[in-house]
Parts: sequence; structure tokens; C-alpha cells
Amino acid sequence: MSHILNSTDLVLATVGALLAALAVAFLPAGAGIRLLSVLPLLLLIPGYLLIEALVVRPRTRRAQWVHVGVALGVSPALIGLLALATAVIPGGFRASAIVIAVTAACLLLAGVAFYRRVLESIKVETTDPGQVIPAREPSAFAGPLGGRSEPMAASRGNEPAAPHGASESP
Repeated sequence: MSHILNSTDLVLATVGALLAALAVAFLPAGAGIRLLSVLPLLLLIPGYLLIEALVVRPRTRRAQWVHVGVALGVSPALIGLLALATAVIPGGFRASAIVIAVTAACLLLAGVAFYRRVLESIKVETTDPGQVIPAREPSAFAGPLGGRSEPMAASRGNEPAAPHGASESP
């Protein structure tokens, strides 16, 4: 439940993308409210969701504003790539096709960002900074077909050298 409470920014970004898609679908082309609702979709939301999906969530307020600033630069580039991708689909290079592609990308990125946050919170909840996790035994390595094999160094013949002065024969 805490994962959802910590993801209000993702929910707001997703709702903003969906509202912009609805505005393009149902409002006339010259309406001012349509322009106001689509501007965040074009300038901020896709880049913000991409940054949140790829980069660890910032802890400080200043770092969060850096993410927003980077998102302002990334969004137009991402929109351009998605707009070029619409040229190959049957709908062609039209505003509605671009908004559909951008909205779908926003939904996908929001899902990835949410999943990443859930994994991060599980990792934080399950690891104790003072806890030492033991390394696996060499025989516990699984081979490519699921069987057991030795570690990579042993499989390549890179065994450690015998101590100086030790004979190799038994």
C-alpha cells in the first residue's frame, strides 16, 4: 500500500496524459483549453516518466527539481521520436496519431517507473545495512542448461597458481 502512496507523481502524470488525450479526441482544434491540456503532455510528462523509469528516485527536493528540469529537455526529443514513428503506421503523421503514441508511451513508462519503485522499496525493506549476506559456494553456480557447473574462472582453466615452492605432483 505504501508503494501507491509514494507514487502520486506517477498517478498525476498518467492522469494528465489521459486528460490530454481526451482533450485532443473531443475538443475542437482551435480551443484554448485543448492547448492548455496538451502542453504538459508535450513539454513535461513523457520526459518525467522516462527519467523516473530509468533513474533512481531522488531523495532531496533539489534533486527532484533537477529531474523535472531534465524532463523538460528530454520530453521534446522523445515526442519527436514518437512523432517520427507515427509516420510508418496507417494513421500517418497526424496530431491524433501522435497523441495516441505519446499517451501509450506515457502509460508504459509510468508502469515501468511504478514497478521500479516497488522493487526499490522491497529491496530497502528486506535489506538491513548491518546484515552480511554470505557468498554462494562455488558448486552452487548453475550452468547454462540448469545443471551445476564451476565458476567462470575454473571453467576457463584459470585456477589460482600453487603457492610458491609447492610441487604440482602429489
